[in-house]
Amino acid sequence: DLNGAEVLIDFSLQQAVLDNLLAAAALKVPVVEGTTGWFDQVHRLTEIPDLTVVYSPNFSIGVYQFTKLAEYAARLFGSLGNYDCYIHEWHHTGKADSPSGTAKKLATVLLANIPAKKRVLYTASEGKIPADTLHVTSTRVGRVPGTQNLVVYAPDGRHHTFQQGALVADGSNTPAEITLEPAQMVDITFLVHLPEDTIPAVPIRLAGNLTQLGNTFGTLSGGISTLASRMPTLASLPENTAGIILALPAGADVRYKYTIGDGLWNAERGADGGFATRQLIVPESPVVIEDVVQTWKAGQTGDITFDVIVPANTPPNDQIFIQFNPYGWTEPLPMWHLGGQRWAYILLNPLNMIDKLGYRYCRAGQCGQADDLRTPGAFTSGQIVTTSPDRLGIPDKVENWAWYQSDIPEVQTSASDARVEQRSPDFVRGIAFQTYYRPSWEPLLPAALDAIAADRANTVILTPGWSYTRLSPPVLEPVPGQDALWSDTLATARAAQSRGLDIAIQPVPHFPTASAEWWASAPRDFSWWVSWFGNYRDFAIHHADLAARSGAQALILGGEWIAPALPGGRLADGSPSGVPADANKRFRALIAEVREHFDGTIAWALPYPEGLHYPPKFLNNVDQLVILWSPALTDNPKASPAELQAGAENILTGDVYALYLTWKPQTKDKSIIIALAYPSADGVLTGCLPDPVQACLPPRSLNSPAPDYPLLELDMSAQARAYDATLAAINTQDWLGGVIATGYYPPTVLHDKSTSIHGKPAEGVLRAWFTRFAK
Repeated sequence: DLNGAEVLIDFSLQQAVLDNLLAAAALKVPVVEGTTGWFDQVHRLTEIPDLTVVYSPNFSIGVYQFTKLAEYAARLFGSLGNYDCYIHEWHHTGKADSPSGTAKKLATVLLANIPAKKRVLYTASEGKIPADTLHVTSTRVGRVPGTQNLVVYAPDGRHHTFQQGALVADGSNTPAEITLEPAQMVDITFLVHLPEDTIPAVPIRLAGNLTQLGNTFGTLSGGISTLASRMPTLASLPENTAGIILALPAGADVRYKYTIGDGLWNAERGADGGFATRQLIVPESPVVIEDVVQTWKAGQTGDITFDVIVPANTPPNDQIFIQFNPYGWTEPLPMWHLGGQRWAYILLNPLNMIDKLGYRYCRAGQCGQADDLRTPGAFTSGQIVTTSPDRLGIPDKVENWAWYQSDIPEVQTSASDARVEQRSPDFVRGIAFQTYYRPSWEPLLPAALDAIAADRANTVILTPGWSYTRLSPPVLEPVPGQDALWSDTLATARAAQSRGLDIAIQPVPHFPTASAEWWASAPRDFSWWVSWFGNYRDFAIHHADLAARSGAQALILGGEWIAPALPGGRLADGSPSGVPADANKRFRALIAEVREHFDGTIAWALPYPEGLHYPPKFLNNVDQLVILWSPALTDNPKASPAELQAGAENILTGDVYALYLTWKPQTKDKSIIIALAYPSADGVLTGCLPDPVQACLPPRSLNSPAPDYPLLELDMSAQARAYDATLAAINTQDWLGGVIATGYYPPTVLHDKSTSIHGKPAEGVLRAWFTRFAK
């Protein structure tokens, strides 16, 4: 029934296509048609009145890219007499048509771009094939398994691309021996001549398809993959030129462009106003590449100047960004500092493609979190500007930033008056990053590490991760743009070590929904669990290798999310998870394998109190326990500091010490660390964050990027008091091996309700205690 339908999307059977088109036309419903095998009837489309149809023989992005590549190759080789071409396709016997619609589309593309080819032969032919004939053949044999091509490439090009074909038989494994060869790095000098009307003194950047050129290899906001803040900036030279020397891998196929924005906004244009992309096959010896930017403009639309005054309390190290919304929010762009509180940006292109444009300002490129208070969060349309043939100037003023206050409450700490026993050098004074990640963080992490070192921490806990991209069977894999690249984590580790900080790696999975919902929705039968344990094994070994390569002191596995997979595991509603009976044996084997890859401390994170009720036996095989700590310290929100400390001491000397005695063998090599996770929200001291739907929200529900709960009151003082009381209690327990502040938001200061302490009173409390612990 198509009544009320806005569009019919048809990927059905060839026999049904015409009936579907007739039914849609009768109701004037437009059609997207992807079914093949009915081309002998295509002439009948002209007989159907009121029919609107968009047709493609293949809707795969990869096939589209392959078709464009074939078109490009045909133009390059079509005029060369010593080259010929043909098409052969191989499909399983279940394929509905032969040749396929994709093969016919490729034939059309080649025929249009190779002058020597005048016609297409689709069927087998006896005898000689004429030179002017494009021969298209098809094989239909076997089932779906078939020839695959394995490609391994380095995002930075530092290793040569590896390819291996494999004939995959049904129900069998096919080994692939992968060998990567390092590429020679070559100094390439880029010298570019700029248009006379180039805006003076603005940064000229180089955008390209390698990580060194800003490519994140992820799908970021608005479908963009490059970030201006991660692109190299050229040095300004005399006579309206700019230049830079980059070390690039020999043999790399580099696609690049010059920009005063990113790869979309304010990128260079060709003489015809079209998008311009350049190509360089990096040679084996240094060379100077001299380019000319034709223009920054496209079409007749006038440019738009955004001129904004920001609040006087804006953090001095925060750069201001502007974010545009032509069809959805794209990645923010750095504005140009004009001095004092004034920032500007001139938008030149692609305004010829846009009638109306949303825009907003944010701090440190973290739009969606550190926003102009007028346009906060992910669901705002922003302020709106209509494009014009004339130049537009938009003077503006940000009155206040979301989640930022000038006057934050002062909280007295008991650290200055406490008697602090000398701690061993191994006592961990740690700060852990939030598990949420965006590639725009990378340029800001050195400043965050400076702040962490200034807090007198001796350890930073990095939280790289993978993402669950499929539920059944479960697939846990790295997703660029959402999960940090290996090279990015290594760079952060080296930056931390250069500041005298030790490193711990705590890998975390990212779920498409709440983890409890994900577990509840999974089939959790035996075959599913076999796949899950295989995925988790790959996840753990990968990060063990990362910990070893980065020089980390510790690898922290486990966490609250993994509870259903532990021996005797249960779901959030208390029902059995169905985990295999040999789960304990599986985890023991995994820990043993992890030790073959990483020889540092192996820790396991357990949530309090749930994880302490029935600790699994395999914990005897780890070196350290990390207790995820956010319990209620009192039932009286007005409790005194002494009462709060007593509440923390009761838990430490009761449940936690009991675990310590039963878990710790007679050796000094094992330790327990407390990992604090208190949000800055009302109710944190009593362990009950009031909510109209649930009786109480658990404190860890406010780990970023949790949505804001408007009915919860911001209370940074309560977070600081919880920190002070717990740290004071830890000070009295000499058997503890350290303390970690979790949930740290690295890019900038946010005075939000999350567990982050960055720039909040709790950070001052932590600094005071860490200073005493360090002596």
